[in-house]
Amino acid sequence: MEINNNQDILDSRDIIEKIEELEEINPNSDELQILKSFASEASETPDWEFGEPLIRYSYFKDYAMELAEDCDLLKDTNNWPLNCIDWEKASRELQCDKYFTADFGEITYFVRN
Repeated sequence: MEINNNQDILDSRDIIEKIEELEEINPNSDELQILKSFASEASETPDWEFGEPLIRYSYFKDYAMELAEDCDLLKDTNNWPLNCIDWEKASRELQCDKYFTADFGEITYFVRN
């Protein structure tokens, strides 16, 4: 399994599994140290062990839109007022209210509080 910071969404269970795998195969690898550092920051979320999504900074607006749709908050986005939503602002407010950040290498991910 490949875990890298090019992915839009990561799952905490995959990160845990990859760390365990690397600890057995190559405990001194740079990849392991980077993942451990990332996990150390991100594991403050309550569901870390059970599966928590980590959302890449550049993807968060799309994630917010998908979350609103998945929660059935959008009925018809082609009509007012939903076609007027400032998704940049909505995603920033979601970030501030519900998420903290963790860095995976030089890329920032959002993790649910």
